[in-house]
Amino acid sequence: MRQEALVNPNLLTWARESINMDIEEAADKLHVPPDRLRAWEAAELRPTIKQAREMARVYRRPLASFYLAERPSELGFSIPHDFRRLPEDQPRELSSDLIAELRRIEYLREAAVELTEEVPESPREFVGQIRLGEPLEQVANRVARLLGLPVAARQGWRKDYDALNNWKKAIENQGVLVMHLEHVEIREVRGIAIAEPIFPLIAVNGKDSPYGCVFTLLHEFIHLMLGATGMSNLRISRRPGNQEQRVEQFCNYAAGEVLIPRQDLLTHSMVQNVRGTEDWPDAVIAQIAKEFGVSREVVVRRLLILGKTSEAFYRRKRQEYTSERVVRGRSSGGPIPMSQRIVRAIGQPFARLALSAYHREAITGSELAELLGARLKHLRAVEYLLGGRSVQTGEDG
Repeated sequence: MRQEALVNPNLLTWARESINMDIEEAADKLHVPPDRLRAWEAAELRPTIKQAREMARVYRRPLASFYLAERPSELGFSIPHDFRRLPEDQPRELSSDLIAELRRIEYLREAAVELTEEVPESPREFVGQIRLGEPLEQVANRVARLLGLPVAARQGWRKDYDALNNWKKAIENQGVLVMHLEHVEIREVRGIAIAEPIFPLIAVNGKDSPYGCVFTLLHEFIHLMLGATGMSNLRISRRPGNQEQRVEQFCNYAAGEVLIPRQDLLTHSMVQNVRGTEDWPDAVIAQIAKEFGVSREVVVRRLLILGKTSEAFYRRKRQEYTSERVVRGRSSGGPIPMSQRIVRAIGQPFARLALSAYHREAITGSELAELLGARLKHLRAVEYLLGGRSVQTGEDG
């Protein structure tokens, strides 16, 4: 028999609007006609319990929230100021996927603070300790010393994931939560920084390449040092027209200076031997990228910033590298194991924090599963991946 869900229709509308979905998009994701969804929200019809569960999944809300008497407060959830805009951009609303990810990472950061209330975490002194306009070389040197990764320490890295994992670990060692966005398109956002003094957070787009994530990590870390919460797309604005664009340009240039210091690049023998500034041989770009442990795009970007190539050459090579990534992505290997996906999405420090809270019985197994975004059957594999003891869930698998 058809079991109707006695939900509050006003809450159905609220849940849909809170994730920035119109009727047509929501109906498409729910696999129902738009008129039926309108009827549910107008209290002309009621969804089934199964349909209500599906709405909770699509809207990223607890099913119980549909049964409340009135719309709940959204206190604690705020959209970070958007640093992405360039003069030619038309204002556009954030996608439902991005809103859901913003809600997720802020919830996890707040959970991290709560899970450590018994042993208060000391504020991170580097947050907000630099100012816009400080000399780039000075900022870059400070970052490299703080993270313990000067150029000489990167010489042994052979793969792109060596670079990503080492930079991520160095940043996490400074008390920063590093997470991955799993369902957001790169064209919308590459990275997010939440510049709080306790558990500052960086989120990078998991759809980006490893080297792309490295640049985003450093860009967002400099956001933290500026004390500037925001979202970034890492575009280059050669003539920044407002404060927001100046912040973005500063973070871009400082991140590039960390990865390839100006003096190191200008005095490099291969750079000095190239005549002209228009076309750089692919072999030269690839060799420099290998030596510094960065992507070829970062090399060309630095050459552009330092006046060693043209805007046209940079744009042409950037398009070439982007096309290569698309092709490589289509032909990549099999899927990532679920335990790795879980840990990547929330970061190792948060995963360890949640597991520690579970083992000292501060949270239940179901609460642990919610924090990790995992089913109970995956928890043992997550703990094994982190090198800890096995989680006893009372279930098989």
